[in-house]
Amino acid sequence: MTEEKNGNELNVFSYDDYRHFLTDFYETRKKQDPQKYSYRSLSQRAGFNTSGFIHRVIKGNRNLTLESTRKIASLIPLRGRPLKYFETLVQFNQAKTQKDREQNFEALKEFKEFTEERLLRKDQMVLLLKWYYPVILEMVRWHDFKPDPSWISQRIRPKLYMEQVKNALDVLQRLELIAVDSEGRWYQTHSRLSTPLQGMGKEAFIFHSNAMILSQKNLNLPKEDRFYTSKLISASPAHFDALQQLISNFHKEVDRMLQRKPDRQFLVEHGLDEARLDQPDFTKTTEVTQLNIQLFKVAKQRGYYE
Repeated sequence: MTEEKNGNELNVFSYDDYRHFLTDFYETRKKQDPQKYSYRSLSQRAGFNTSGFIHRVIKGNRNLTLESTRKIASLIPLRGRPLKYFETLVQFNQAKTQKDREQNFEALKEFKEFTEERLLRKDQMVLLLKWYYPVILEMVRWHDFKPDPSWISQRIRPKLYMEQVKNALDVLQRLELIAVDSEGRWYQTHSRLSTPLQGMGKEAFIFHSNAMILSQKNLNLPKEDRFYTSKLISASPAHFDALQQLISNFHKEVDRMLQRKPDRQFLVEHGLDEARLDQPDFTKTTEVTQLNIQLFKVAKQRGYYE
């Protein structure tokens, strides 16, 4: 699961609601240049006669026609498949009948990008409240996963009570994050999840807090099951901002790496012993790993208490 989507690279395919997408677009641009971007200026640039048109759309007080949809898309800008997806998403969100809604949802699923990365809906943010909810969600990826509370609890550290596992499975199903196919196999409904862009809510705060507590508890794990590193540095605000960008880029590199099959070439590129290919399950997805990266200031020349 990915935290905090980069505002400079909004991915329309990860949205189920076009108004949420427009909200993120506006807030991202406003943060980049507060003087240049306003609802009034965006409405004028898009060619709308009403200065508050886009604001009313975002608030749900106005709907979009195909013409106004394309005017707004030109501001972002969206072209090709992203534009077609945005148009379909507008029709889906504004559907007046259940039949139209279902037809447009089927049209959304025709876009392969639709199932790749999803933003958590507001109700799905419950996923972040317990550290083991995302862990069990990731375990569903395993080829031999069994939805048996006893089987699951034996494979998680710290150990869970079976009642906790049962509750987690119920929550994941209720949130539509896992499902069962026609052959009775469990699967994730989306391969990657991200939290919404707008700030860090209480759920995300709890998730990060739990991740750090879990990290502390696992300091005594065997060396082959953990890797810890830390660095204390003196730096400028420019360095701090650059480090944030480096971390963001690293997350993307991790995502790309995890999408590759760990074959011989993969091992060579990452300086790993090729002989390990002969080890049973070495290249199979059989583990869940927590990767934490924290960057924060502990001292400032200007002072915190002056």
